[in-house]
Amino acid sequence: MSECTLTKHGYTQVIEEDIDFVKRNIPENLKGHPCVEHIELVLKKSIELLYPDYNPNSVTMSGYVARDKFQGFLALFTKKPHRSDEQSLGIWKYDSGSCMSLPERAFKGLKWEDEPVEVDIHITQKHKNDETGED
Repeated sequence: MSECTLTKHGYTQVIEEDIDFVKRNIPENLKGHPCVEHIELVLKKSIELLYPDYNPNSVTMSGYVARDKFQGFLALFTKKPHRSDEQSLGIWKYDSGSCMSLPERAFKGLKWEDEPVEVDIHITQKHKNDETGED
């Protein structure tokens, strides 16, 4: 595994791909040998030590939060937005990525005049209760 594959952003999928890559590239004469299972165990244990918060059902990525001028609309962007060319509109635009609204009460100190604030977005799969099937 190279250092660049174990980055903070998106390392979950890459780590699983690295383990699969190692397993696929085991020489034929070693397939089925006990050392192969040991290699996977060592890789997983190394990941646990290097990344104690590693969760294969979660991802952390960067984003930006910005507030529009007139309505106070607050939004989360996956790419850094820019002010509309028509300053009188008082809205943020983005060329790529996506956007979603946030509660206006969040980030109270953030104003239109401020630059977008970089944030970490952490997404984790909810676990259902095994007995009831509920969260």
